[in-house]
Amino acid sequence: MFLLLILGGMVAVLVINGLRSQAVVTSTVKNTGEMQNAASGIAYDVRYAKDVKVSTDGTLLRTKTWVGDPDAGAYTCRAWIYDAAKGELRRTTDTAKVVAATASSSSSWTIAVSDVVVPTGTKAFVRDESAGTVKVFIDGDPDVWGHGTRIDTTVLQRPQADEAGVTCW
Repeated sequence: MFLLLILGGMVAVLVINGLRSQAVVTSTVKNTGEMQNAASGIAYDVRYAKDVKVSTDGTLLRTKTWVGDPDAGAYTCRAWIYDAAKGELRRTTDTAKVVAATASSSSSWTIAVSDVVVPTGTKAFVRDESAGTVKVFIDGDPDVWGHGTRIDTTVLQRPQADEAGVTCW
């Protein structure tokens, strides 16, 4: 009987540790996937942008980005915003929302990544006009079970044709 209790306790410990391990892996994979998708989206939006604007506080990135084939595409407005209060990185491609973008107006935008932070002393987005680049620095910060993923990259804006199109700001 005593042996059965010891064996049952060992099985319970193994099951609990297995569930904890699964929670860590699930949280980490979710955060990593969301961060990779966000990094790719930001890189595309900046790389193919005719114009790029970053707010002075570094939380809002707006672009006028070429979407589609070189001969059949069009410029569209896109924006990314880092909301420190909610720990979210959001995105919109709605021109009206891009034009009127503010922290309070972005609550209806699509959440690209939840559980993110920008390390103290840095900004989510930094524009270097002379180099034609945007520096992106955001940390994924999943719940206590997961491990975070960092976006720390500089995206080079490629020159685009100066064609008429939508007004983004």
